[in-house]
Amino acid sequence: MNVEALREAVRMKEIDTVVVAMTDMQGRLQGKRFHAPFFLDEVVAHNTEACAYLLAVDTEMNTVDGYQLASWETGYGDFVLVHDRATLRAVPWQPGTALVLADVAEVAGGPVAVSPRQVLRAQLGAVRSRAHLMLSEFAEAVAVAGQTCDAADRIAGVAPAVAEAVRARAYWVLGVTARLRGQPDEAAGWLRRAVTAARAAGLREVAGRALFNLGAIAHELGDGAQAERFYTDALAQARPIGDGYGTARVLHALGMLRHQADAVDEAAALYEEAHALKLRMGDALGAATTEHSLALLRLSQGRTEAARAMLAGIVDATETLGERRAQAHYLDSLAMVDLVEGDPKGAQRRLAEAARIAAGIDTPSLTASVAVHRALALLAAGDLAAAAREASACADQVANSGARAHASVAIEHAALTACLALATGIMALLARST
Repeated sequence: MNVEALREAVRMKEIDTVVVAMTDMQGRLQGKRFHAPFFLDEVVAHNTEACAYLLAVDTEMNTVDGYQLASWETGYGDFVLVHDRATLRAVPWQPGTALVLADVAEVAGGPVAVSPRQVLRAQLGAVRSRAHLMLSEFAEAVAVAGQTCDAADRIAGVAPAVAEAVRARAYWVLGVTARLRGQPDEAAGWLRRAVTAARAAGLREVAGRALFNLGAIAHELGDGAQAERFYTDALAQARPIGDGYGTARVLHALGMLRHQADAVDEAAALYEEAHALKLRMGDALGAATTEHSLALLRLSQGRTEAARAMLAGIVDATETLGERRAQAHYLDSLAMVDLVEGDPKGAQRRLAEAARIAAGIDTPSLTASVAVHRALALLAAGDLAAAAREASACADQVANSGARAHASVAIEHAALTACLALATGIMALLARST
């Protein structure tokens, strides 16, 4: 119901009373009843006031000492009930009555931070900042997280545990945003603060997520020992509370570490546990990601048939899910199996399909990776000129990408260039000898 609809209901004598109500510390509605015409003529434009003791009483409505807002020592002043028109509605349990909820504001202006709706707003701010992060709206995520930290500071006096919980979530958003922007030092600072606040608030899930990201930063910077410590701590947070997603994510990351350390049996066990957990949770895309890592491990062991079967399965699964980026990525990996097995033409077919898919997706790293592998396939087939053209086509893209995610592609491209130079030199020597 909006104000005009209320005006019409009053004219038709369907509503004669409007309740302007705030939420008190016990979750009850407190406020004032107005004759509907008076509400429309006066309150809509000017709001109304109420006594501050409404936020300083117990369940029996007795005044309680110790509040900064109001007490016998400081006096019981007034605050303003600023009605939220979006909450205006007729109430079925009281015929002829409409209800509108109100925010509590200082008479001089500004919100009363300890009021329940302001505490809730701080919590909603943490949720909104995470939503912006999930949508890759980094500037909005940082802005809302900053506002949320300010709101947490305002409510800390009356709801310290809530304030710590709000801060923990906001710090996590700021840390992950900084990490995604390629600012590892800033990210680590925020994430450490998130861990401290989350532990103070008893939020093991948030602490686990922050520790995982700290581990990922250390992993990306090449500090495997530090990464393993953070990952292990993250797992200790996730397992006891049944955080399946958090547990599976950490198990996968630990598997990657063990794989890089050539502890393939340990890595395989971690991958398999993560994969099974993701399948139980119905996380098909996450399961495909872990199975891809396991397939690459099998390929490194020379178990090409097992790797091929896994990769073919997840290519089909991601196509069914409509996950085009993942499908192209796994086609790229399947082409590498073809190359290992000495089938460069088969690899070229898969890579052509991967390139077609990648062309419709804004993922420079994937596009460059596919181009490098297409050049490798052409090189394996003995077509040096075509391989050189393909390598040249992705050189600028690889060189201009400073993101850490592109490091492996840049290394592959450098290796490809060396192979091309070597092959070209050998062919030149052969030509001269004949």
